[in-house]
Amino acid sequence: MRRTTPLYQFMPYGAPELMEAGRPQMSRALLLSSAAALVVYALSTQLAPLLERKIEPVTSTVIDVTTISPPPPLVNVAPPAPAVAVPRHAPAIGVPVPVPEAAAPPAAPPIAGLSDGHETGPPSTAVPNDVTTTTPAAEVLPPFGTHVYVERLPEPIKVVKPDYPDMARQAGLEGLVMVHVLIGTDGRVKDVRVDAKLHVPMLDEAAREAARQWVFVPGMADQRPVACWETIPFRFRLH
Repeated sequence: MRRTTPLYQFMPYGAPELMEAGRPQMSRALLLSSAAALVVYALSTQLAPLLERKIEPVTSTVIDVTTISPPPPLVNVAPPAPAVAVPRHAPAIGVPVPVPEAAAPPAAPPIAGLSDGHETGPPSTAVPNDVTTTTPAAEVLPPFGTHVYVERLPEPIKVVKPDYPDMARQAGLEGLVMVHVLIGTDGRVKDVRVDAKLHVPMLDEAAREAARQWVFVPGMADQRPVACWETIPFRFRLH
């Protein structure tokens, strides 16, 4: 009889060592698979009632047509009566009643001094109490050397040339005289001043007299005339 030799004795290395090393892993895998199977079983038993669909019986109601009462018969309704127009009464015609005329107002008392519409005495110069007399305000004139704001300068509309004095003509005197004039809101010259630097003593009075006769369109500011100063040059020449 032939004697057999065990595999671990025939192969002392290799497979036996692998089997010994794999036993713990095999045991662990078996435990994990068993636990997973138990969990799946428990879940299936718990969720089975929830997954089952409960079918409720359907109830139906049957109506017997023979028990329905017939509809009520139609009733003839009379049409509404037409509206009858009510005749209007003829308007009463009033009888005119004479109205007495209004009494005339009493005649006004005669005015003293009047007779038949003609004045018999001197006219009255008395001012009624309800009439207020207004005195025009005095024109405000700026003093000499004051600058006045104007939007449009005065323009001369009447120019008068000065008369050459006989004494200055005989002496052969010539020169320039600057005259400052104050022009009022009416365009008239209100004041005359001879320049202290540009003047000739023998010719000053002639220039001053001519400047007083000038007439201007007054200067304007804010669409109203204003009084202001203006300068007029007078040049005296013999030839």
